[in-house]
Amino acid sequence: MKRNPQNSILFLLPSVKIGGGNRVVFELANGLIEKYRIAIWYPRGPGECYYRTAPGVQVRAIGLFGGGLIIRAINILLLFFFINLSASRFKHIISTGQMLGPLLLFIRRDPVYNFIQADDFQIFSDLALLRNNFFYGLYKILTFLSYRYPNVCYIFNSRHTYRRFLFNSKRDCIPPALVRPGVNPSVFNHSPGQNKTPGDKVHLVYLARFHPIKGLQTMITAFRHLPENIRQQLSVTIVTPDNLIGYDIPREWQLESPRNDTALAGIYNCSDVFVSTSLSEGFGLPALEAMACGCAVILSENGGCSEYARPGHNCLTYRPGDSRSLAKHIMRLVNDRNIRKHISAQGVITSKYFLWLHSQGELLRILNDGTF
Repeated sequence: MKRNPQNSILFLLPSVKIGGGNRVVFELANGLIEKYRIAIWYPRGPGECYYRTAPGVQVRAIGLFGGGLIIRAINILLLFFFINLSASRFKHIISTGQMLGPLLLFIRRDPVYNFIQADDFQIFSDLALLRNNFFYGLYKILTFLSYRYPNVCYIFNSRHTYRRFLFNSKRDCIPPALVRPGVNPSVFNHSPGQNKTPGDKVHLVYLARFHPIKGLQTMITAFRHLPENIRQQLSVTIVTPDNLIGYDIPREWQLESPRNDTALAGIYNCSDVFVSTSLSEGFGLPALEAMACGCAVILSENGGCSEYARPGHNCLTYRPGDSRSLAKHIMRLVNDRNIRKHISAQGVITSKYFLWLHSQGELLRILNDGTF
């Protein structure tokens, strides 16, 4: 279908590093490019773009080459300079990512959309990125002030994120404009007759990040709670893009760093069980993608997963950080093939209700009709 040049969307990202919020933007952009002119801009930084982009999607790094905080700050300033210089070229400007929110007041457009995909107010509480309480406190002050900007409208990726925003912002007049993430069924899928990896072992896959809020230590501790006979029946694959130095990773675990979603889906399709340990999530897309690939999913009650999690039906859940409960769920799925198959089958069904086509429709309804 021919694109209308008047219908153009600019997405703003703080970086293109691997992360769920960035994944959402690229998937939305790839789906909308057939009808709209789409650009994704971000301040230049180290690393390359991991995400697949459809032909026609303009991905542009703004700023200078080099590392360090000074270059990073200059590139952010240059990003906003070029946004204001080019603002008339775009019908809609959508920002996502915690670090950009406090700066949206400086975009001379009304409205600018802030797509909130996590509890932005608390997300850096583990100090893994901001390093000390002073910078974390300063970030919280600036973020709270940004919730009062007159030129900003809000989009949320789940009801949980929306509720957290209302609580943190102390506002009750913001409409619940939801754009929930989806699954790409051409990549993440599972046929009813498809077999998992043959053999006597149960294959468990775990997606790990170095941030403490993602709960890697919970998984390590839970594994050590397992009886020896259960460990012998498990094959654990840990998928991570991060350097996990500082964590005592069990030597039995296999580490993988897939280069793209197809490789990641291949790992899921060879796995029987998927485990999530996040203390907090805005949505929790990896677990839904694992469901689509036929994994029996164990989830922490992290907030965002309530959009799709039905405990005892399409997943097993436990209180975040409760390593003993997690260990019991792993033992149950290792020992009971029937419950494993039931949860797997229901998870596949659930995933079919969350597609990127639906996400694109939710976004366009908000942008074009102004309905929430």
